[in-house]
Amino acid sequence: MELPPYRPPRILQTIYTSIIDRTLPVLWRAVLWAVPAGALIWTSSNLVMGDLSIAEHIVEYLNPFGILIGLNGVILLAYILAIPANEIIIPTILMLTVLSSRMDHLEQVRV
Repeated sequence: MELPPYRPPRILQTIYTSIIDRTLPVLWRAVLWAVPAGALIWTSSNLVMGDLSIAEHIVEYLNPFGILIGLNGVILLAYILAIPANEIIIPTILMLTVLSSRMDHLEQVRV
């Protein structure tokens, strides 16, 4: 039985191809959606209607629906905001949690 000719592994070409063809498009899509999502989250967390921010109103509205499927309002809102690019779900959850907990802390300081 005859073997094909030996081809040395192309390690650098494989690394280059995986970075350029696969990693960079995913990261670029995440950046394209993370900037507007971050701006939307920051704006909705800093615009206050009544005694709560817009983000807190949305989270409170989504909380009962989220509980039905085993989530909370923050996670459900993060999934909704991250529909175009699922890579930003965890950063969105973190941003919403930090901003809403900061608002809770400020509310406790005022009282």
